[in-house]
Amino acid sequence: MAIKARTFLLIIPFAQLITCVSENSGIRPNDYVPLLQDLHAIECKHLVEAGKSTRYPDAYAFRSAAFQEILRDLDRTVLAEYESYYQQLADLEFRMSESEKQAYYKATEDLYKGECR
Repeated sequence: MAIKARTFLLIIPFAQLITCVSENSGIRPNDYVPLLQDLHAIECKHLVEAGKSTRYPDAYAFRSAAFQEILRDLDRTVLAEYESYYQQLADLEFRMSESEKQAYYKATEDLYKGECR
């Protein structure tokens, strides 16, 4: 009985620690917007150079079309840079809370609805 009581007493602080984890990771738009803008610039450049449209219904369609053009580029440093941006964004997204992800998705869609610069 004494062992069960001690175990229970050890579990309580651990359970409280788990429930005290912040819901917000602290990731702000200024952490990902510059990355999105750089990524968007690379994609725009390749679409424009290929003579393709830069107007798509959503970010996914835009990115898909741009990725096809980036794959055609024989300069593989561009692909490496492109992948690096995606990895950085994926790392940030993985750490985001659900509310932060919603803000990130909105910022992404807003950027991709705009014009290429």
